[in-house]
Amino acid sequence: MTQSIFRAFDYAAEIGTPLNLYVVVNLHETDKKSTATIFADIRHRFRDWLYYIRRTKRDICLKPIYIYALENPRDEHPHANWAVHIPPELEGEFRRKLPMWIKRAQGVCGIHDCDVQPINPDYAKKLAKYIVKATDPLYLAHFYLTDEANDQGTIYGKRAGVSPSLGHAVRRDANFRPRRRTYWQRAA
Repeated sequence: MTQSIFRAFDYAAEIGTPLNLYVVVNLHETDKKSTATIFADIRHRFRDWLYYIRRTKRDICLKPIYIYALENPRDEHPHANWAVHIPPELEGEFRRKLPMWIKRAQGVCGIHDCDVQPINPDYAKKLAKYIVKATDPLYLAHFYLTDEANDQGTIYGKRAGVSPSLGHAVRRDANFRPRRRTYWQRAA
């Protein structure tokens, strides 16, 4: 999944829809809903919103474009790191709707339960490395993640993912070939 997330970041920029917002969502897991289930519900509401916009505003063609990783440091603070592409004209609406989606998905959305920050394109790869810091220790050297690596606790369900619009099959069909970075270009 680490490689897929890195390539999704590159592919999103290549097709002109760079991941431009970084969202951290604190998740309140219960016996009835796991962290992965809650975040899947939030992503589903996000997709529905984009579909609604696509239906009502015919001049905008939107697909959900995002990557995410779920974390639970010290098994006491589950949250999602979510990088998403939102067109600038919809950013305000996204920021207004996100707390409602979180509240509907998990029952509560406190003042500190969601944080949305813009992504500086110059540091996008550094953010990608931060998001995948729970990579299997066998692959840390391969992905140059030894400095970022950290145990991110137990997650029941899918820990990380890429939207279908940035997935392997789409990249393959588009004949996307990621360029290797030279040493000086690698994210610090």
